[in-house]
Amino acid sequence: MSRIIPNNMWVIDNFLVREGEDKTIIDVIGVTIFCINESKNLSDSLALLNNLKAIFRKDKCVLREQPEPYNAYLSKALDLYKNKHLQHLSENDLAQQAEKIIALMRAMKVTPDDISCINLLTVYGVTKQFEAAERLILGNKHGRSYISKWEVAINIKVYNAFLGVCAETQQFKAAQQVLTILRDNARAMRPKKQIKPNAITCVALLTVYAATKQFEAAERLVLGNEHGRSYISKWKGAVNIKVYNAFLGVCAKTQQFEAAQQVLSILKDNTKAMWPKDEIWPDAITCMDLLTVYAATKHFKAAERLILGNEHVRSYISEWKIAVNIKVYGAFLGVCAQTQQFKAAQKVLTILEDNARSMWPKDEIWPDDITCIDLLTVYAATKHFKAAERLVLGNEHGRSYMSEWEVAVNIKVYSAFLDVCAQTQQFEAAQKVLTILKDNVRARRPKDEIWPNAITCTNLLTVYGATKQFKAAERLVLGNEHGRSYISEWKGAVNIKVYNAFLGVCAQTEQFEAAQKVLTILKDNVRAKWPKEQIKPDVITCIELLTVYAATKQFEAAERLVMGERSYMSEWNVAINIKVYNAFLGVCAQTEQFKAAQKVLTILKDNLRAIQPKDQIKPDAITCVALLTVYAATKQFEAAERLVFGNEQEKSYLLEWKITPNFLIYAYWALVNENDFDKSLDKLCRLDLCQKRLGLVGSFFNCHVDSIFSCSLSKGISYGVPFEFAKALYKYHCRRKGRSAIKKIITGHHLGQTLKTNFISFLKEEHQLEFKPCASNTGIIEVKAPEGQG
Repeated sequence: MSRIIPNNMWVIDNFLVREGEDKTIIDVIGVTIFCINESKNLSDSLALLNNLKAIFRKDKCVLREQPEPYNAYLSKALDLYKNKHLQHLSENDLAQQAEKIIALMRAMKVTPDDISCINLLTVYGVTKQFEAAERLILGNKHGRSYISKWEVAINIKVYNAFLGVCAETQQFKAAQQVLTILRDNARAMRPKKQIKPNAITCVALLTVYAATKQFEAAERLVLGNEHGRSYISKWKGAVNIKVYNAFLGVCAKTQQFEAAQQVLSILKDNTKAMWPKDEIWPDAITCMDLLTVYAATKHFKAAERLILGNEHVRSYISEWKIAVNIKVYGAFLGVCAQTQQFKAAQKVLTILEDNARSMWPKDEIWPDDITCIDLLTVYAATKHFKAAERLVLGNEHGRSYMSEWEVAVNIKVYSAFLDVCAQTQQFEAAQKVLTILKDNVRARRPKDEIWPNAITCTNLLTVYGATKQFKAAERLVLGNEHGRSYISEWKGAVNIKVYNAFLGVCAQTEQFEAAQKVLTILKDNVRAKWPKEQIKPDVITCIELLTVYAATKQFEAAERLVMGERSYMSEWNVAINIKVYNAFLGVCAQTEQFKAAQKVLTILKDNLRAIQPKDQIKPDAITCVALLTVYAATKQFEAAERLVFGNEQEKSYLLEWKITPNFLIYAYWALVNENDFDKSLDKLCRLDLCQKRLGLVGSFFNCHVDSIFSCSLSKGISYGVPFEFAKALYKYHCRRKGRSAIKKIITGHHLGQTLKTNFISFLKEEHQLEFKPCASNTGIIEVKAPEGQG
C-alpha cells in the first residue's frame, strides 16, 4: 500500500499538467477519499489533503464545498485509534488530530457538514471533552454553537452523537437539554422530520441515565410515570428490544428490580400474543441485562426462572427459543456469586461439562477463561475451595477442568483462584500458584499471559493476611535473607495497592518494623526529584498504616502520620477524610489516648460549626462507635453520655451532627461502663431501644440483633451483635437467671461464624463449659457442663 498511494498521488499531481485539457476526466476528490481510506497511517493521509490544496490553488471555491476528504481523514484517525495494531494513537493524539483537521478546514475555508460534526463528537466522546462538544452543538458562555455558525442542518444523528459524549462525561443536564429540544419539536404543529427521535436516540439517552444513575428520567422515557405516559409511546416507532435492553442497564445501575420485572412482563406478554412484535422479541442480550439487574438486587429466584427454570415451569429462555450462549451462563454465575448459590453454579458447571464431553459439543456454550473466573467468584463467595482447586489445578478426583476444556489459563484466572484461597485460608494452594508463576518468569521463553502483575501480588498478600504468613509476604514485597523480593524480579508488578495490601498483612501479624520499612520507601519516593506516581501514598495507605499502629499499639507513629501541620499526610498532600480519623481513633482506643481522641472530636466539631464545612470530614456512625471504643478503654463515662444522650446543659453530639443512631452505637455505649452494664441495659429498655427479653427466650440465648434491639434499630439486619456486647449480655443473664438456665446460644453464621468462634473460646476459658455442635444449625452452640459436674 505504501507504494500504491504515491502512484495515485502522482496521477493526481499530473492531472492538471497540460493546459486546456478537460478538467473532469478524473474525480480528484473521490480518488483522494479512496486513497485516505486505503492508507495505513495518518502521515500519508495528511499528504493527500495537502496535495488537494496544491491542485485547487487556482479554484479554491470548488474545494470549499467539499468537506468529504477531511471527514475521511478524521474517520481514518478514529479507525486507527480503535485498531491499535495498525498505528498506536492515544486519546491525546486523537484530540490533536481533530484540532489539526479543523485548522486545515479553516485555512482552506471549507465548511464542515453533519458528518464532520458527528466525527468531531465521536472524538470528543473518546477524549471526554464535553465543553468542546457543548460549544459545537448547544453553544456556551464563549459563544453560540459552531453548528449554527456553519449553518449545518442538524439531524437526529448529530444529537445522538452528542448524547454519546454526555454519557461518556456523565452530563445529565445537557442530555435533558437535548431531550427538551426533541420533545418541543415532536409537539410542534409542523415538526422537523430530520430531528425526530428514533430508537438510537432512546438508547443514547438511556446510556446517559445509566451513567448518571437517573432512574426517574429513564422510567419517564420508557415506561411513563405519574407525570405522564412514556415518551417512546408518543414518539411512535422509537422502541425496539435494544431500547428495553438499555433501560434494563439503568435498572441494574440503580437497583430497580420491580421496573426490570415490568419490562419482563411486557416482553412475556408480547411473546405470548397472537401477533407478537418482532422488534421487541427478547434476545440473549436482554437475558444478560436482566441477570445484571438480578445480581445487583440479589434476586436469585428470578434469575433461576429465567435461565434454568424450576420444578414448576421451564425457563423463559427456552420458552422464548433463545439460543443460550456462554455469556448468558457467565451472567447467571454473577447472580450466583452475589446470592451465594453454590449448587446452582454447579448445575451450570454440569451443563458445560456434559456439553464439552458430548460427541457434537455446541461451540456457543463452550467455556472460556471468563467462565472460569465467574465460577471462581462463586467459589470465593461460598467458600468452596475444593471446587476451585478441581477447576484450576485439578485434584485426586481428576485433572483440572481448564485443561480438559483446553482453556488457556491466564493471570486473571490465577488472581481469581487466589481470591478463593484468601476466602478459604488455603496458604499451600496459593504457594502452588506462586511456584507456577515463578517458574514461568524464570523460563527461557516465559508465557506473557501468566506474567504476574500488581493484582496478582495484591491477591497473594490477601491470602498471606488471611493465613497470617508474614514471611511469605515479606519475601514477596521486601525480600529477606533468602533472596530479593519477587516484585523486583517481576518488573512492573508493584504499585501503591501492593504496598497497601502488604500493610494489611503487617496489621494481621503485628509487624510494626516491616510497616515502617514500607513507610520509609514511600517517604523517600515522595522526596525524590522524580517520584514514581504509581507508589505515591493515598488515603488507603494511611488507613492501612493506622491499622498496623493500632494492632502494635504505636501511638506516636500514628500521631506523626495524621496530626499536625508537619504530619506525613500534609507532606504527601493526601486529603484527610473521616475514614482516616476513624482509623486514628482505633489507635487511640488501643493505646488508651483519651486526649488525642478529644483533639479529633474538636476538629470534627469545629468543622461542622464552620460556615462552609468540609463534607469529607463530616462524622458518621462509625466515628461515634470509634469514639465510644476510646471512652470504654479510658473509662470516660461522661464523654460517652455527652456523645450519645447529651446532658442537662447540652444536647447530644448525635443530635447536633444529625446522625441516626444504630444498634452498634447503643451496644458500645452500654460497654463503656461494664460495672454498670445492668443500669445501662435498664436505660435502653426504658427508652424502648431494646427488647424486654434481651435475647433470652426460655433456655435459648439469641445473639441476633433483632432479638435484642427494637425493630427500629434491627430492621433488615440478619446478623449477630458484637462479641463484646454479646459476652456482657450473657454474663448479665447468668447473674439474673443462673448459668445453667442457658442451654443453647444462637450466634448465626452470616459474618463467617466469628461470633460463634469467639463465644466458644470465651465459654471454655472463663466458664470451663463444653459445647457440642448443633446438627440442625451450624450457627447454634449447645452448652453442656464438663464431665463430672452436675
